Amino acid sequence: MERTLKIAICDDEQTYLDILEDECLRFLECRNQKAQIFCFQRGKALLSSEDEFDIILLDVELPDMDGFSVAEEWKNLQRPGKIIFITSHDEWVQRAFKVQAFRYLYKSGSGQELLEALEGKEESRFVFFREIRWIEALGDEIAVFLVGGHLIVRLSLKKIEGCLDERFQRIHKGYIINFQFVEHYYKERLVLFCGKEFQISKRKQKEVKKHYFEYITKYAKVI
Repeated sequence: MERTLKIAICDDEQTYLDILEDECLRFLECRNQKAQIFCFQRGKALLSSEDEFDIILLDVELPDMDGFSVAEEWKNLQRPGKIIFITSHDEWVQRAFKVQAFRYLYKSGSGQELLEALEGKEESRFVFFREIRWIEALGDEIAVFLVGGHLIVRLSLKKIEGCLDERFQRIHKGYIINFQFVEHYYKERLVLFCGKEFQISKRKQKEVKKHYFEYITKYAKVI
């Protein structure tokens, strides 16, 4: 007998909740997969549910408690289910890593990303250096922040540092920055065009200054 997949969707925006439910059902129907979809608009409502879920689509920003707190409590209760965070921002990746989220999706992303997450698909892809804005250490993994999203890679920061070219500079034990995306340089910090700000460690300040000015001297365009 075919097993019925149970999916929980927790998002306070009714419109987006309906969209997610429709996309999940359409995807699963195409694969002849029986499923039950349970919708919640509050984190506490999800936590109080007695159902066990295979997949949990969880909004990071909920009105009663944030999605990470929901996930942490869910994990502490040793309840099953792959947690897929959904949000409009990329600054939450570090916390998503800490609660061992299966995936992290953007609300502005494509429906294909959602389908891949439901399918459990982990893609391989080539990334051009010009796409990388910065790289962040996440324990045994790294988050590679791209112009159009991010990737989580099981690789150390030290290992990937040796594969990068002169555009990249390690400014802290946890960050590598692509100088292409630096809008403002200060002695102790860098600000990217996207508004993201990074502190430069004291130990790295002299090295970063030297490499940054070498880079802009070489690649600066005369207008």
